[in-house]
Amino acid sequence: MPSNSSLDMDRSIIFGASDAWHGRLVLNAGGSQAQMYDFYEREMPNFGWSKVTVVRADISVLVYDRENRVATIKLTGGSFSGSVVDITVSPKG
Repeated sequence: MPSNSSLDMDRSIIFGASDAWHGRLVLNAGGSQAQMYDFYEREMPNFGWSKVTVVRADISVLVYDRENRVATIKLTGGSFSGSVVDITVSPKG
């Protein structure tokens, strides 16, 4: 998680623990959508995630996989400043 972000507890749901969790995390990030895109492009491989595909646009989507899981990261601009990061992690298949 970027250091300038906060978890939206009302929109997030997590099952499991540690490295085996799945579900949805919604973050309110202080950085711009472009900064968050660069952050995840840089950091996901450091945690063993491999890029599957990306779309960089008004709403950007990054898809990564690792072992038997897939992570989809959706980035949208915030209403005033910053951005919203929606991360969904699920089992593959």
